[in-house]
Amino acid sequence: AIIAFNDTLKFPLQYMTQVSIDLAKDEELLQLFYEARMTKVFIGIETPRKASLQETNKHQNARTDLVADVKKIQSYNIGVSAGMIVGFDHDDPAIFQEQFDFIMETDIAWAMTGILQAVPKTPLYERLKKENRLDLSTKSFELNNTALDVNIIPKNMTKEELVHGYTWLLRQLYSYENYAKRVIGNIKAYTKAPAIKFYVPKVTQFKIIFRTLRYYLLTLDSKRRKFSWDILKYTLLHKPFALYDVMVHLVSFKHLHSYVYEYLEDAVNQKAAQFAVWEHSLSERAGCIVSTQTGKIYEELRKQAAAASAQAAAVYDELCKQSTATSQHARGRYEELHQQAAVLRAQTAAVYEELLERAPSASQQAASRYDDLRAHVAKLSQQIAATYEDLSQQAAALSQQAAGVSKHVAAGYQELANQATLARNKAAALGEELKKTMHLSSIQVARER
Repeated sequence: AIIAFNDTLKFPLQYMTQVSIDLAKDEELLQLFYEARMTKVFIGIETPRKASLQETNKHQNARTDLVADVKKIQSYNIGVSAGMIVGFDHDDPAIFQEQFDFIMETDIAWAMTGILQAVPKTPLYERLKKENRLDLSTKSFELNNTALDVNIIPKNMTKEELVHGYTWLLRQLYSYENYAKRVIGNIKAYTKAPAIKFYVPKVTQFKIIFRTLRYYLLTLDSKRRKFSWDILKYTLLHKPFALYDVMVHLVSFKHLHSYVYEYLEDAVNQKAAQFAVWEHSLSERAGCIVSTQTGKIYEELRKQAAAASAQAAAVYDELCKQSTATSQHARGRYEELHQQAAVLRAQTAAVYEELLERAPSASQQAASRYDDLRAHVAKLSQQIAATYEDLSQQAAALSQQAAGVSKHVAAGYQELANQATLARNKAAALGEELKKTMHLSSIQVARER
């Protein structure tokens, strides 16, 4: 019907439609498309990565040779425009180079490349919501998938890597050099003769052609001039029947190049500026929070330090009291032992005098009294040693307690230990003095015998 309709027109129309990659498998339909002047088709190729195609249920794309299929469609003088997506769960930072290589190899001039977005009330949205991989702070995802407000959290790369890789891919695709290669490669793949004969364009079409040529050729931008001239030269020399298609590509490129290198650049800069403002605001808020928390922590530590200081003072006072009591007890015990020693010396002296008086007749009795006295001295020495040991243990225990409280307390209990040592030394000296007295008494008794 379209073929017949075009035959009735003075200026036949060109058409564009959307199909699946399965079109490449139907040569009859391809021929009909060619005859009906179906000069452009849009195909949702999505990605060259097989795992991502399986993930999105694009099984017809995963089980075929995408490059060969695209070339097959182009051979019928049908230009291919493709929808491409980055950001699938199986995508990683290497996907951007893969996408670029695939688009360049297939000579797809119009690659409508976007970032995966999760639209509310879709299975993708619900799945990512359950996985906590939605960024609900974004605003533009409901409007288009070329915005930099990405509402997904990628699985195998960071969100920043996704946006950076996406902008890099667009800049590569729509540079002068790479776009020219794809346009020339696209029309080079045309193998059919023109479907209809040449006709003189309308006035409005002439105006479009003139403005386009003026924009590309009458400019001081050498890159722009070379870009357009390379395409026009190849077309006029090899495929002049494709001039209309080439002019369409040149007109669209003006928009695509401006979008990528002007609008997108501004959008990236705005994002960077917004991030800088957000970062500064966050830094100020964090500073306030830290300052407030620091004040609270300082106050809490100050209270804890005051409580610990009061507790230490109480322990110190208690230890001082115990130290004083122990010192008084030690002095009391020392005085008691000193008195006992004095009494013992007096008894020894008395015994000695008595021995001198009764030596001739009481040597045996003196020896017995000497043995009793020596036993008594030994017992007294044991009591002195036991008392000293007890005092030393008490002083050591108190000294260990005092060591964790204050250096002053430790010094005080060191003094107590010194006093205990002094008491021990004095007790030992007293014991030695008693032993010497008993020894002298023994010698004297022996002489008297």
